[in-house]
Amino acid sequence: MNPAAAYALQVFLNWSHLLVPVVPFAVVAVRTTQARRRSLLWLVAALFLLDMACVLSPRLWFVPGGWNWQGKALECFWVLAFVAIGYGGGFRDLALGWQPAPRERVWPALAAAGALAMLFPLYGLFAAGFRMPSDAETLLFEMTLPGLAEEMVVRGVFQSLLNQVFGRPWKLLGAQVGWGYIITTALFTLGHGIFVDKSLHLQTSLFAMLPALYAGLILGWMRERAGSIWPGVVVHNATNTAIVVGSMLLP
Repeated sequence: MNPAAAYALQVFLNWSHLLVPVVPFAVVAVRTTQARRRSLLWLVAALFLLDMACVLSPRLWFVPGGWNWQGKALECFWVLAFVAIGYGGGFRDLALGWQPAPRERVWPALAAAGALAMLFPLYGLFAAGFRMPSDAETLLFEMTLPGLAEEMVVRGVFQSLLNQVFGRPWKLLGAQVGWGYIITTALFTLGHGIFVDKSLHLQTSLFAMLPALYAGLILGWMRERAGSIWPGVVVHNATNTAIVVGSMLLP
């Protein structure tokens, strides 16, 4: 198989393997809510395919090869391009701005959520013995792009568009949430534990999915409570960085 065909097949397989398991959630959501703008569901599916194409894009010769700098940068780029087109709304509509609810004390709640999120790296380092490469490139990468790109895509674009379809009818610890919160958390969880590699072999890891589920529930809630992805970006990168720093310091 030529490289272009192999790349296209890898993108499609990753897209389908991650999207199909969340279809039942979308079906239930459509049947149990007064879904509006259902065409946005097709847009989310198409953007998810675009995201897979960016993440798995063949690395250019000048891009460092240790971590997926190129894929994460392309994720950020397509989100900004999508905002520029204006189809799904502007920065505020996609939670890419900063708009805390007026007269509400959001910071204590966000700080508490961030503290809960930090339990994950502590558990991973001390209880599970998890370690990451302890080099400068890994530290710089985890401090910046993963949290930024994933929050822009998952909680920024996808969760916001799904909120436009299904609304946010439920109250959860002071945040209005809906099926968008559930579906994007499922996608985030599966995306960390199901992967079709370049040899087109399916790799699965429950060990990776469980902490992603824990983090996804917190980060999705933070996006709704703050009306913005940026507190989640900070917490997401902080948890990743803590694991790298811990790996440097611990035997």
